[in-house]
Amino acid sequence: MDTYITMTAYGRDAEMALSKDNDGALEPTIYPVLTAWGFTTEENRIPSDTEIAELLKNVGYERIRLKDTTVQLDSGMMLDLGSVGKGYAGDLAAQVLKDNGITSALRCAFYFPVCDGNGACHRVLAAASEL
Repeated sequence: MDTYITMTAYGRDAEMALSKDNDGALEPTIYPVLTAWGFTTEENRIPSDTEIAELLKNVGYERIRLKDTTVQLDSGMMLDLGSVGKGYAGDLAAQVLKDNGITSALRCAFYFPVCDGNGACHRVLAAASEL
């Protein structure tokens, strides 16, 4: 069964453009693989090659079907829009600051996990920007 979700045009366009511009390096359909590794549950483990191969059958941004603000996914596919969501929230926050006369601010909203191979993960700042 296909899954349909509604998202803003901003999120849809930003996610797809980033995926295409980076040859899929930013992969919005990677959520099942992240979950298998435990990045979404904090129950870290190393999935088997067979499990990863099976999960990768449901990964591929180019298989996302878009119509207006509706996103259609094949059965088994899941989205991880965290990077675009953080960017969108940061853009909204910057606009609120500007609308209230604040002309200089530093916003940091981009953290990602770095794991040491022994199950220990740490959040690391990946980017920051000024107004």
